[in-house]
Amino acid sequence: MHVPAATYENKALQEEVYAQQTIVGQASQALNLCHSTTEFHGSMEQVEGERLLLIAKCRESGAQIHDDEEAMRQEDASFSCSDDSQDDELSYPSQEGVNNIDNGKHFSQSQSQKRHACVNEIQRLKTVGSLSRKLDSEGRGTLIINDIRLPLKREFLVAQMEGKNEDAVHYFLCLIRHNADVIATQMLSTEDGITAGTFGFTNHITIQDLSSDFVVNFEIYALQTKKEALSHDRKYHIKKDHSKIRLTPKGKKSEAKLLTSPAISSPGGPNAVRTSSFGLVGFLKLKLNTCNRKAYSLDKVPYASPLEGTVMMKVQLHAEHNVEEKGFLTMFEDVSGFGAWHRRWCVLQGNYVAYWKYPDDEKRKEPIGSIDLRQCVTSQVGLVPRDICARSHTFQLVTIRPQEKGDRDTLISRSHKTVTSTKHLLSADTKEERIVWCTRLNEALGNIRRWDPQALQPPDFSHVS
Repeated sequence: MHVPAATYENKALQEEVYAQQTIVGQASQALNLCHSTTEFHGSMEQVEGERLLLIAKCRESGAQIHDDEEAMRQEDASFSCSDDSQDDELSYPSQEGVNNIDNGKHFSQSQSQKRHACVNEIQRLKTVGSLSRKLDSEGRGTLIINDIRLPLKREFLVAQMEGKNEDAVHYFLCLIRHNADVIATQMLSTEDGITAGTFGFTNHITIQDLSSDFVVNFEIYALQTKKEALSHDRKYHIKKDHSKIRLTPKGKKSEAKLLTSPAISSPGGPNAVRTSSFGLVGFLKLKLNTCNRKAYSLDKVPYASPLEGTVMMKVQLHAEHNVEEKGFLTMFEDVSGFGAWHRRWCVLQGNYVAYWKYPDDEKRKEPIGSIDLRQCVTSQVGLVPRDICARSHTFQLVTIRPQEKGDRDTLISRSHKTVTSTKHLLSADTKEERIVWCTRLNEALGNIRRWDPQALQPPDFSHVS
């Protein structure tokens, strides 16, 4: 019995939803203890709990998930973990927000960022039903994000150097969301140090299987607390005996409990589900046509935030096409100034057409040569006119590369100013094989040019003959 792939994906998403519910409950219990125990107010334990809760929890979602796309867009337009504020303008999260979180606003019906995304994805799969997902005609790709840097305001940096903010600690982390995927960066703080006026994240983020109309949400969250004053031992009421070790300790009763009992009980009880005190301080959307920049402007940056309002990062796109073809082709080559046709075993895979003498050499040897399709400027691969080549079933790939020292004009290559163009003539054995090769090459070239910003486009060097 065939089970549709969408069914397995739906089940996996539901399991992820349940897993996130467990994380929300556990993080909430830890934070309930922190907020009701004086020693842990503003502690690293509390901040870590807030971080885990942020990743595992989304804004209050009393409203139901609607099927219509408009409702989905409205849900996606709001990135804040909490809907406490009625204002459109976001306020910068401060220690006051952390301390006042026990004001009775506990949420038992809430979801995590990942859970919310999973629910949306389940809704999409229900629409798809038992139909298996077809390959996008425009191919699919991979997005890579690294070297993320958050520039800080000049006045904030000056205040930090003058010690005016020595009692406050600012924490930052980024969430990258696409469909059901929620990826969190490391958490950085002003205690970790600021390099060249920026926070630098070392994460290397990869998102695969993207369609050409993808939208990746890049969100920045922050939390401000007072610097932790208590040491680890004082916080946990650990008393160290500096006297000599006694082999037979006296039966003395402990004068204090390990931890102070909660002085203030949570209004919703110890198991009440909380909302994270981390707040959104900027976001942007990454799309196919916006991934070629080095700096991006952030939306909804609060005035009180120390962020400058931009994020710098290295963003790379790669085609993920599965277009492959193998077979014998006869290639025209320049041999000491004389033209010759040589039969080669050719393999189209990834961004290259590599070739060997024999099929067995593919597994045992490096290729004799290869054609980089990212350098190809042929607009449409097809049968060449007879005035270019009279050989039957011949097609052509024209590549352009920067001119190198020692380049000279040959029967197949020509230098022009700062570039060198090469005409690769390839001949199939039959008309049918030529049609297959041309179709595969055009499909691969379309995907590469669509996804790889470094790939050449036909108009770029149309003047080169």
